[in-house]
Amino acid sequence: MHSIYLLLKDMKPLLVVIYLATMGFLCVSAVQWHFSGHIDILPGIVFTGFIFGIYVLNRYTDTREDFANDVGKFFFFSERKYLLYAAFLILSASCLALFSVGRLNGYHLLVLAIGVAYSYKLIPYYSTIRGSWTRVRIKDIPGLKNLVVAFLWGASVFAFPLLYRNHLVLEFQVVVLFALALFFSTLNNTLFDDIRDVAGDSVANIKTLPTLFGERACIYGLSSINIIWAATILAMLAFGLFSVATGVVLFALAVYPLSYLGLHTTGGSWSRKLEVLPELDLLIFAGGIISLHLLT
Repeated sequence: MHSIYLLLKDMKPLLVVIYLATMGFLCVSAVQWHFSGHIDILPGIVFTGFIFGIYVLNRYTDTREDFANDVGKFFFFSERKYLLYAAFLILSASCLALFSVGRLNGYHLLVLAIGVAYSYKLIPYYSTIRGSWTRVRIKDIPGLKNLVVAFLWGASVFAFPLLYRNHLVLEFQVVVLFALALFFSTLNNTLFDDIRDVAGDSVANIKTLPTLFGERACIYGLSSINIIWAATILAMLAFGLFSVATGVVLFALAVYPLSYLGLHTTGGSWSRKLEVLPELDLLIFAGGIISLHLLT
């Protein structure tokens, strides 16, 4: 039993990526089931492949960040170069699968391009310090990286099934609200990761919103966004713009990040263990969509 625990602990960096990819499949499948009444496997599989490939690519370009904040993750991927080749293979296979059924389109290519530019220095940037043009990753631009990740998750769980099949019966207002809900959940998730890594990032001179503006300011900013978003949902529910069940799921997604943000502010040696809580947002999103389908 102890050996299994040690194995899982050693494999944790890869298991996290697998978890995110699996949640991507679950989210896409939940959206399809609720809005069309059936599930097509291919969009979920392709989205899963995109998530796995893009996140693994990022692990091989985040070496400085990982060494500063999670040396175990750094050594795990640096000792397993074959995972980098597996990421390229899975991304290629995902695109080939879409192309083979005539569904590879501009949005899929945009997601792939952004995913690569997130990890590799492809974005032209004028450095006032050097006085010349250089290239940076999306991840090197504080704030933009958080918004990009949040946008891709919020949009893609709907875009991938919609662009694969045209017969989804979409309620535009509800889709926009759930896309925004996932956007804000992911924004909290990715910025909270930066908040937790602020000490290591500061030492390594890695620019993030928390290293630039401070941990407390970012927590207050996120909390304010969550409270305003939750209040907006309650107001729309009061005006009868959507069902009570929809309002409950949206409200739960809006206030959930306040739980781990609040726990983090209490401090204590255990606060470092909060990393699992932000990652549950995808499970809450998919579970909420599935619950709505069962109740309607």
